[in-house]
Amino acid sequence: MKKTILFILFIIILISCTQHENSYKKNILGRWNNFPLGFQNDYQFYTDSVISNAWWHTSKGTWKIDSSKIFLHFPNDAKNPDWNEFLEWKYQLSHSKDSLFITFSVDTITIKTLLFKVNNHWKHHLKGFDLKIELPTTTKKLIKTSSNHYPNFYLAKKDNKLIVKSALKKTLSSRDFAAFFYNEISMYPKEFTLNQVNLIIDKNVPQTDI
Repeated sequence: MKKTILFILFIIILISCTQHENSYKKNILGRWNNFPLGFQNDYQFYTDSVISNAWWHTSKGTWKIDSSKIFLHFPNDAKNPDWNEFLEWKYQLSHSKDSLFITFSVDTITIKTLLFKVNNHWKHHLKGFDLKIELPTTTKKLIKTSSNHYPNFYLAKKDNKLIVKSALKKTLSSRDFAAFFYNEISMYPKEFTLNQVNLIIDKNVPQTDI
């Protein structure tokens, strides 16, 4: 009888711990990265796995979580001295559950970083530009081009002024814009022409302003 009671208690504790872990996991599932603060760390958390993209290095592993720590295991990094097979993060989740404050140690160095939840990829991407850009809907399909060197420019109205920003988030004047083109043509004469530019324009910007 005593063994039966102990077994039942063990099952109850096990179920309780699993339920707690699942509730913690639910808040972390999805994609997180440190853009626009930087774009060196990107993590995709799934129920039974995690994919890390850090400093142009991709790793796949598993993870566990409790009320204060996240435990990550990347078995493929075991033989690489530049990467860690095991990571242990101390974390705090913001009240809005869209920011993750991380503290962890590598050797004797303590590292603190902030990750943001990626709920909408487009809005998340625009955070670093401080522009509101709504794209018009279209039925046109993407066309594959032969050149990879097509610079992006972002155009939107702010305080009734047309703002143009480069992919580096720098606001460009008309003089900056012209100087950029001449510089690109000199650097990539075979790949770049004035027609090879990606203009990402808010749908509320009239054609007369472009």
